[in-house]
Amino acid sequence: MKFFFIFALVFVFQSCSQQESTNHLHGSLNELRIEVDSLSKVIELRENEPDKNYWFSDDYDGIELSEKGILHPQQFIDSSLQPQVNLIPTKAVLGGTMAFGKTQVLSPKWVIAEYSDGHLWGVALFEYEVNKEGKVEFKLLSNHLY
Repeated sequence: MKFFFIFALVFVFQSCSQQESTNHLHGSLNELRIEVDSLSKVIELRENEPDKNYWFSDDYDGIELSEKGILHPQQFIDSSLQPQVNLIPTKAVLGGTMAFGKTQVLSPKWVIAEYSDGHLWGVALFEYEVNKEGKVEFKLLSNHLY
């Protein structure tokens, strides 16, 4: 009888201890879920946020272009460079097609652009100027192929 009582007491104590551990684990799991949800929202917001350009400001550096009637200078420069793949200083290989990737306007005169054909990847620095017809003319200043 004594053995049964001790066994029952140990069993009850063990059950309470396991229940307490389970409750603690569930609480920790819920805290982690909340943190993951919060971080997922932060990541989603950052992915949908346009890249900030610390080098060039449409309002300050783009004044000269704005005076020529260009409302969004950075967009204008980027969209003027993108189709001009003939400016890419490296030829495509293995059947790839060279294209510009991410670009960033650095000043009222310079823009840097990534390019790739899926096999080769490089970065080129261009000087640019808006001509009298309102078109952007680019001149390659430097190139680095990775």
